[in-house]
Amino acid sequence: MNHLLFASRSLTALLLLIVACLAATTGSPPHLAAAPPPPPHVLTLPLQEIPFRATEPSSVVPSPDNLLPDDLAATSRIVFQSYRDNNWEIYVARGNGGYPVRLTDNAAPDLAPRLGPAALTYAFTSRRTGTYEIFVANMDGSGPWQITPNGGDDAGAAWSFDGTRFVYESYVNGQWDVFVMNVDGSNPQRLTNSPDYDGAAAWSPDGTKIAFTSRRNGELGIWVMNADGSGQTRLSTQPAA
Repeated sequence: MNHLLFASRSLTALLLLIVACLAATTGSPPHLAAAPPPPPHVLTLPLQEIPFRATEPSSVVPSPDNLLPDDLAATSRIVFQSYRDNNWEIYVARGNGGYPVRLTDNAAPDLAPRLGPAALTYAFTSRRTGTYEIFVANMDGSGPWQITPNGGDDAGAAWSFDGTRFVYESYVNGQWDVFVMNVDGSNPQRLTNSPDYDGAAAWSPDGTKIAFTSRRNGELGIWVMNADGSGQTRLSTQPAA
């Protein structure tokens, strides 16, 4: 009987210890920052942005001569957004992800970077002026230059392959639509006009077509149109859940 009583008390103590450990670990680790503001696409599309947090802060912008090894071809660079330094910033790295270097350093979110055709400049979206706007900067981190005016949100600029135009999305009159403009911000033109989301656009290599995502009629799908906005055609829809 004494052995059974001892075993019962030991088991009870073990269970209490496990419960106490679980209660102590239910909170967020102290070194993880609160969730950041989501990028513009996350506000409108049913997507989830999962921030990556590194154990050590990444290096800040170095001199242009030390940005990447001299023998690294421009086409093997990638730019990306990361929350590893507890804020959304833009980084450049080798094509395999190695040697990441931070290009931006601003308290506001810097998001959605796209390399220019010669990999000497990049476009990105930032909320540093109060609304999401499109900026262009050099690969050494100098600049940036604001391309779209303050007002409604503008985001997700994608370069044409000849480097002369951007296709992007803009929030106008309560809806996201696809626009094009010259890379200096001049001659903006609206290509879509749908009460549902239109955005996340990209050029065809020859510059004659634009693919984009739309949630028209409640169905999220991929659409294509001519570069002037004509001939909008649905290619696919999101599979049913």
